[in-house]
Amino acid sequence: MIIDIYNHFMPKQYFDRLGDLIPGHVAVTAFPRLRTLIDLDARLKLLDRFGDYAQVLSLANPPLETIAGPEQTAELARIANDGLAEICRRHPARFPAFIASMPMNNVPACLVEIDRAIATLGARGIQIFTNVNGTPLSAPQFRPIFQKMRAHDLPIWIHPIRAPNFPDYTSESASEAEIWFSFGWPYETTAAVTRLIYSGIYDELPASRSSRTIWAA
Repeated sequence: MIIDIYNHFMPKQYFDRLGDLIPGHVAVTAFPRLRTLIDLDARLKLLDRFGDYAQVLSLANPPLETIAGPEQTAELARIANDGLAEICRRHPARFPAFIASMPMNNVPACLVEIDRAIATLGARGIQIFTNVNGTPLSAPQFRPIFQKMRAHDLPIWIHPIRAPNFPDYTSESASEAEIWFSFGWPYETTAAVTRLIYSGIYDELPASRSSRTIWAA
């Protein structure tokens, strides 16, 4: 069997909630053009073409903290994680596991959701992004999240996030020709992990023999 560990999907309950909160956002207006991203039947039909193949699911962009304030993102995380867990429960052969989403602008809520998603829903890790509304992951306020995941001995998937408002040159206000994505995302991931290395987190929280606490993708 081939198990693909990084696949995005939006459960219907979560997608509907996005429509209420950010009705004009590209995730609501453009993502539905790719039916396999939001339609479970379409995803299953696609996977049927590949035989003995399974996917570990994680939530698609955008990061929760870019959608709503800290008082609402905990709710969004619960909706998303409940939805992904239910898909895995109903279709374990195709979706043996999922990666939980986190309300990174609310660290106390993150710690609660980590425990809930892992202990109650069966999540096999969490997904976070390379920065939290412009703040690096190496900032001290996010240390408890890494410490919590080390205690659970489960990995963290780090997803790049950068938008056109990151200019290519200081004389400009926006990136051009999709450079923010094609080159910006690899740079963003490299910068985020390098900052984590320099912060000493890998020495503070060494990986166990059974898993890597921090992954980048």
